[in-house]
Amino acid sequence: MVKNSNQNKKRVEKAEEDEDLMAIPEYMEKSSAIIADALQKGFDVLHLENGDIVTTGTKTIVTTYRWNGKNGKMVKFSVQESPGSQAISPIMNISAALKKTKKPVGKKG
Repeated sequence: MVKNSNQNKKRVEKAEEDEDLMAIPEYMEKSSAIIADALQKGFDVLHLENGDIVTTGTKTIVTTYRWNGKNGKMVKFSVQESPGSQAISPIMNISAALKKTKKPVGKKG
């Protein structure tokens, strides 16, 4: 087992020296997981030649305002970030969207 471990370590070191990350099973496994997770969340993914992975996405923020008759103005009632940075469909009922969020009003996460 030690011999196998040493051979694997040498192979990884050589691949890193040659910058052939695709020859490193651990790199492939971990980078694939990152890419798959980002794609599931709807992010754009760039896998650069040097092995870096860049993900970009947007967050949907739902802000609810209520009328305050005593003050005669609109008051910010809640600000919620959609779970998993996934967009909320404009057709979705706003109360259903707010029920799905778990962050308390006014807390930053």
